Amino acid sequence: MNQKAVQYWKAAFILMFATLFAVSALGQNINVTIRLNTATNRDTLMDHHVVQIRGEADGEIVPAVTWGDDTGISMVNVGGDYWETTFQIAPGTQLKYKFWTGFDNATSTFFWGGWEGPIIPGNPVDSGDNRYFVAGSNDTTLALQFYHGTESPTNQYWRPYEEKPDTFAVYFKVSMAALMETHDFDPATDNVVVRGSTPLDPTDSWNTEVQLAQVAGSVDNGAFFAGAGYIAESDVLGGEWQNFKFVYNKGGSAVWESTPNRFFQYSAPVDTTILWSYFNNQKPTGGNIVEATLTWQVKTDGLEKLGLFDRSLGEHIIIDGAKAWDTENAIEMNYVPLLQLWMGQEPFIKAPGATLEYKTVIIWDDSRVDPASPNYLPGLDLEVPLQYWEEPCVNGSGNRNYVYTDQTDQAVPGDFGLDWQYFNGLPAEGVIETPITVTFSIDMTPAMDIATNPSNPLFRPGIDTVWVQFYGCLLPLTQGDGIYTNTPFQLDDTDGDLIYSGSLPLIPPVPFDVGFRVNYSSETGAVIQNGGGFQRGRSYYQFVHPTAVNADGTIEWPAQFDFPVLEWMDSDLTVEDPPDLWTAATDVETAYESGPTFRLAQNFPNPFNPETTVPYEVARKSHVCICVHNLNGQVVKTLVNTDQQAGDYSVTWNGTDAAGRAVSTGIYFIRMTAESYERVQKITLLR
Repeated sequence: MNQKAVQYWKAAFILMFATLFAVSALGQNINVTIRLNTATNRDTLMDHHVVQIRGEADGEIVPAVTWGDDTGISMVNVGGDYWETTFQIAPGTQLKYKFWTGFDNATSTFFWGGWEGPIIPGNPVDSGDNRYFVAGSNDTTLALQFYHGTESPTNQYWRPYEEKPDTFAVYFKVSMAALMETHDFDPATDNVVVRGSTPLDPTDSWNTEVQLAQVAGSVDNGAFFAGAGYIAESDVLGGEWQNFKFVYNKGGSAVWESTPNRFFQYSAPVDTTILWSYFNNQKPTGGNIVEATLTWQVKTDGLEKLGLFDRSLGEHIIIDGAKAWDTENAIEMNYVPLLQLWMGQEPFIKAPGATLEYKTVIIWDDSRVDPASPNYLPGLDLEVPLQYWEEPCVNGSGNRNYVYTDQTDQAVPGDFGLDWQYFNGLPAEGVIETPITVTFSIDMTPAMDIATNPSNPLFRPGIDTVWVQFYGCLLPLTQGDGIYTNTPFQLDDTDGDLIYSGSLPLIPPVPFDVGFRVNYSSETGAVIQNGGGFQRGRSYYQFVHPTAVNADGTIEWPAQFDFPVLEWMDSDLTVEDPPDLWTAATDVETAYESGPTFRLAQNFPNPFNPETTVPYEVARKSHVCICVHNLNGQVVKTLVNTDQQAGDYSVTWNGTDAAGRAVSTGIYFIRMTAESYERVQKITLLR
């Protein structure tokens, strides 16, 4: 054997004995499991981020632990705020350590570079403000520890909530950063609570409030709010579902999240924390916000044609939800006679892309529920004050949505491609003034299948009864029945094809839109109703289609109309596209305008300061009048009032009134009249 081979075998034997010794020594070590809860971290730590144990040990520990980012002990997220790791350590070894958190191995959370604050260990030793553990001779799982995110010393096994007999805690946490950024929420004056179903609220009324406190020194200028609700252990066995929402109180008004209910499932009656979230799931932008004025335009002429709205009684409308779901803090709408519509404006500070949810609300006069009054509306099943949130047919009775842009002057889009919305999506053209019978047809086959009906008792054909239940639409009110508490309309399956149908004669005037849900009886005795929620498809919506839209704008309606067959579904109900009620009139106007015409074009620039140009066209020699009006319809200044020959013209307005005084920032209207032509354009002056 040569010298090189001798050296090889000698090295191999040394490596073999070293390995055997290491395995033998490792076999004497114990397994230690450390569990951590990061609900008390003051930054936006999520389950895909990084948690490490950093420290020092005076004996063997595998993997090795260090005070640097090269430490070998990383923790694994096991759900929500909970993290865990297991390592091996020699008996008798002392471990001093802290938890370190980061968004990755190099980027720490903001407080103290990811390090915890000072710790008072459970053992009476000088640990140097670190956590402390001495390994015993048996495998060990340490009690759950909470990340310590403040400068004040705290005990190693502290809790952010009280430990009470026969009670367990549920710890909630929410970031209000986006609302603080847009000044919708002020932590100095507003407070945050949690409301929910049973078992959090034993009455299931969603009235019990879990108070949350501002987490001092938390990220985004103290944006986190946290607190615990306490539930009797006897109320939870395990498996129960908890629904909840965050709510903030502003000036005495409760502002609820407009997102679907949050929820989790109890595993047992034990203390738990719920992973933090942004209020309304809205993230802050870090300063990318825009101050803008939003303008709503709404027409109520469909309501008036039905006899359900009368401005002379003081009845009016407001926009609710865009600022808060609270009619006391709504956007006021003013009637503009010049445009024959309601208009409202409100300043906002939002990030482009933010979604505002809202609905228009009628404020009816109290005489509407007085049977002795000529204004009485039979079937109006609302409490005083008489407030009715629209159930817009164009959105399946769900909330309307507006996506905020980067413009400083923003107009909320209208219905049917127009500049304005209609209350409930009902134009005057959509009011049917002749008798009509409508037929509903629902295919109940999906209600029989657990795959398409997993959360309800399955429908039993030939046994259970099926009804149409009008919900929120105005149709039943026109028939003297309640908006929400109207009489269900039964459907029947006469030929056994599982399509349940029924015909309903209606007394005019009635709306062309019909919103409803489907009820069926069940083996349990409960009535199963589909639909619900707050988004599109909250109810089915179907439309009567006209037989003709005439060139003069008149509309002919059928005496009998069969709605298309709808499939039963549990939620996200079908919303049909409404028919076009304006095509013929539009074609006539287009044909006329193909030749010489009168025309008032949009001003430019718009918005403007200090002046704007208004182009217009005169078809033939005529007397032309162009005036500027304010929101009340009053003439601010006359720009043109003279005979003019056919041709293209323009006129400039410099933002002054008839006396030459500068007018204030706001919306104005340019109105042009010539012969029978009349047109109004909205313009915006920004000082």
